Amino acid sequence: MEQKSSLKKQIEFYREYIQRNPSWQLVAAYFDTASGLQSNHRPGYQQMLQDCRKKKIDLI
Repeated sequence: MEQKSSLKKQIEFYREYIQRNPSWQLVAAYFDTASGLQSNHRPGYQQMLQDCRKKKIDLI
């Protein structure tokens, strides 16, 4: 799979990919614009972990 260059393109690619798999459901798109930060300073990452703990996510 070719790497997607922009965040917008990555989100679009995976939304379409998920739509082609009828048994899958997109819960949310989790992202942080500054991924080099420590994980405790990444709200998108922290929200993803919280949703995993709440069993909202089966696959990342």
